[in-house]
Amino acid sequence: MAIIKCFNCGNFISDKAGICPKCGAQMTGQPPQTSGQGSSSEQAIIANSGNLPKKSNKGIIIGLCAALFLLLAGLVFILIKNNQDEQEAEQKLAEITAQHEQEKRRLAEKQAQVEAEKARLAEVERKRLEDEKRQEAARRKAAEAEAARRRAEAQVEVVNYNSATGVYTGVICGVKARMSIRQSGNNISGTYTGNTRNYNVKGTVDDYLNFDMNVGGGAIVNGQIDGRVMSGMWEELGSGKYYSFSLSR
Repeated sequence: MAIIKCFNCGNFISDKAGICPKCGAQMTGQPPQTSGQGSSSEQAIIANSGNLPKKSNKGIIIGLCAALFLLLAGLVFILIKNNQDEQEAEQKLAEITAQHEQEKRRLAEKQAQVEAEKARLAEVERKRLEDEKRQEAARRKAAEAEAARRRAEAQVEVVNYNSATGVYTGVICGVKARMSIRQSGNNISGTYTGNTRNYNVKGTVDDYLNFDMNVGGGAIVNGQIDGRVMSGMWEELGSGKYYSFSLSR
């Protein structure tokens, strides 16, 4: 086998090759090279073509191994980086979740404090209202007791001092007179003795002991009782005579 030069690009190739591996030119129909016309360098190359060393694939294999190693290293780095990112993301999520739970607990505690304060204030208000009710009931009871006491005192005063009931004696028209009356509410009744004769007495009396009485159907008597004194005007029916009088008991 001889080494020839490609007529298109000048690359040295085998004379058995049909195509130049460098430029792709067809070697079939290549112009023949005349012997003795080539340069000395070409002749030397052709002469020593049998001594050229064969190319080794070791460098290619080393390059491929290095590229594969770098690829694997890159993949491992990417995986480690992704794993670290996932761990950081999970850690961050856990921190955020913990903060969220802590905030929820804080809000729940705050709400519980608010509810407890509301309950405390409601209890204070309830006790205050109950105290006011008890105080009002006590005041009302005391007022009722005081009113009852005053009514009792007033009743005693009426019975002892302002009552019309009693026996009154004196002189009416120069004649010894005796008036015995009894009060029942605003009504009075009794007897009158004058000139040794008895007459029935009926009439009314108000809260101030102002009285209006009829004596035996023959006289109209009106006046007032002041303490133990009965005084007023005596009218004889039919005669048109009026007499002032005053009796005491």
